[in-house]
Parts: sequence; structure tokens; C-alpha cells
Amino acid sequence: MIRRAPQLRPGALAGAAVVLCLLATACGGSSGGGSDLQPADVQRFVLAKEATDHLTRLVQLTATADDSISTLAGQEPGSAVAGRTIDGGLTGWNNVLVGLGNFTPAQAATGDGLTDAILANRAVAINWSNVLGDLKAHPPATKAAMLQKMKTARAKELKARGLLVTAAASLAKTVCTLERAHPELAPAGAAQSDCANADRLAQAAG
Repeated sequence: MIRRAPQLRPGALAGAAVVLCLLATACGGSSGGGSDLQPADVQRFVLAKEATDHLTRLVQLTATADDSISTLAGQEPGSAVAGRTIDGGLTGWNNVLVGLGNFTPAQAATGDGLTDAILANRAVAINWSNVLGDLKAHPPATKAAMLQKMKTARAKELKARGLLVTAAASLAKTVCTLERAHPELAPAGAAQSDCANADRLAQAAG
């Protein structure tokens, strides 16, 4: 039985602590004065950074689950090795569901299109779980028949992945922009690294 992902949960205490710390800096001028950093900027930055961390983890989980699908495509349906690969794929897509549940409502609303990307990838993970479960319970007679069952699920996955990359690019751009405008938000050198990542994601998103 595949465990469904939890619903979007309230913000974590650790994130709230970071917000309070940065708000103290923004409001009290402890960074040395002269900063135009506003509490809204701090809150937006923290949410964007947290969401970007979740996205990074989610991309890794999705890649792992997808590896099982690619491996299964080269195996004989109904074989013991295919059964083990299916089990790995079921675990992988369930992990994706759990990873999607790590986004808080506030984080999901931070990046353009992120909520849509989360919902689309959730549907993909559930669909793959159903397809893999069916392939294990009722193995097709031929590899061609198995690949046909997987074809539609793969097409939906690629579309959802595109939404995820686009949302990640938007979030990364937000983080880059805020770090450049307010260097006190992050350690030295963070803006250069984050902005380079934003450029890579923008190219990937096309």
C-alpha cells in the first residue's frame, strides 16, 4: 500500500527562528545602519530559500524514481528482477509524494507557478504508483505492451517536470535578486553562487 503524502503543513519552527533573527536586524539596524531592508523582504527571502531547498531535494527524489522507470523499460514484464525494480519505483514515487508534502502554503505561494508545479507532480507521482502497481499485479504479455502502458505516464511526467524547473528558476531568481539588493541576507559569496544557479535554471527552463 502506497502511503499518500501529507498535506501542506504549517511553517517549521527553525524557519520562524531565522525570520525573527533577520527581522531584528532589519528593524533594529544591527547590520551597521543605512540598510533599506524591510521585514517583508526578509520574510520573502526566507520563504524563497526554504522552498528552493525543498525543490532541490524534490528534484533528486524525482530523478531517483525516474531511474527505476528507465531501468524497468529494459526488463521483461513479470520477471523477478522486474518485480524488484517495480518495488523500487513504488518506493521512489512515494518518496516524491512525501517530498511534495514538505512545502508549506506560504512557500508554495512564493514562486510563480510553484503551486501548479506541486499539484502536477503530485498527480504524476500518484499516477506512476498506480501504473507500477498494475504492472506488478497484472504483468503484460510482452515488453511492447508494458512500454505502451508506461508511455502516457512518462509524457505526463516530463510535462510536470518542466513546470517544476520553471518554478525553480523563478524562485532562484527571487533569491538572487534579494541577495544582490541586500547582501546582509546571506554569507559572503552566496549571491554569486545563487545567481549562477538561477542562470542555469533559466536556461534549463528555456
